[in-house]
Amino acid sequence: MTFGTPLSPAAIKVMLLGSGELGKEVIIELQRLGVETIAVDRYADAPAQQVAHRAHVIDMTDAKALRAVVEKEKPHLVVPEIEALATDELVRIEADRLATVIPTARAAHVTMNRERIRVLAAEELKLPVSPYAFASSLAELQAACAKIGFPCFVKPVMSSSGKGQSRLKSAEDVAPAWEKALSAGRVREARGSWKARSSSISRSPSLRCAPQMARISAPPSAMSRRTAITSKAGSRNR
Repeated sequence: MTFGTPLSPAAIKVMLLGSGELGKEVIIELQRLGVETIAVDRYADAPAQQVAHRAHVIDMTDAKALRAVVEKEKPHLVVPEIEALATDELVRIEADRLATVIPTARAAHVTMNRERIRVLAAEELKLPVSPYAFASSLAELQAACAKIGFPCFVKPVMSSSGKGQSRLKSAEDVAPAWEKALSAGRVREARGSWKARSSSISRSPSLRCAPQMARISAPPSAMSRRTAITSKAGSRNR
């Protein structure tokens, strides 16, 4: 790859989706290589936006807004830096050859959602994982928790930094955990996941919930409106 001069027709352009402190460091290093940089985030003056050549403020979970900014800037590379993205649209953007997503659009699409990564690992790759389930309503979450048992953790399907996660000790904890997951989810869809925890350290179940989607599983993960239930088998994967 030949690096041209930033802000010239020959420039290599990289767009960051998410412009936090880590993104700022990436932008600085890219500029040292002579790359033209574009920082995108949901709020103005995010750290990476303060040093990028250009910046945009959009709702990155909005597929139309995401495509519009890519079409406007025409970056060569798009780097997802956060989880709150319309990853379905990233897949379409890459398929339409509007930009190359790093590492790939499919990788972002799968790994930023607890349900998809769980299905990939357990059902497609047949890897040993703890028992799990997903729920799209409080009633589904209650049934899943009753089946898997307590204690367990409820986590949003799409979230980060442990937001929206709860450790449940009894059935009385299910409703508050569902509400917490819904309020903290990054993508507003009713769906969640649960996972029962069963490891050499502890045999207590753990649950994961997502806003409008819940999943039961041992380790905390990202959030969405879907929740899944799983039992932890000595791992801290998603």
